[in-house]
Amino acid sequence: MKMRKNLLALTIAILLLILCLTAYYAWLSPNQNEGTIMVTDALGRTVKIKTPINRVIITGKSAWPILTVAYMFPNAKNVLYGLSPSINVPLFQKIDPNITSKIVSTELSVEEIANAKPDVVILKSTMKKLGDQLEELGISVVYVDFE
Repeated sequence: MKMRKNLLALTIAILLLILCLTAYYAWLSPNQNEGTIMVTDALGRTVKIKTPINRVIITGKSAWPILTVAYMFPNAKNVLYGLSPSINVPLFQKIDPNITSKIVSTELSVEEIANAKPDVVILKSTMKKLGDQLEELGISVVYVDFE
């Protein structure tokens, strides 16, 4: 009888441990499929971005430094569009074999960006006028500054 109680107690303890570990790992791994993330940009603004992020546009003159940093992330080649011609160099062609199909010849207008339906647009902090117009259309804008 005592052995049966010990076995029952051990079984309950193991089940509780499994339950707690499952809850803990679920808490550590938020649902990546949908939700929002909050980002503080170079202008000190808190920007709410819906996830998952499937399309990112980085535009503007001299966007090369921003694109260089973006391509450090493994998923960049799957989400970046509307790229500057300055990024079309052998290094990035190796990282993203489809890079030429994502390059635009001129700086994108508000209408062209809106038609691409980006989840977020990344701009240099000096491009606030363009960013304001995009935000009026409901497009999330994050400003960066490397200076």
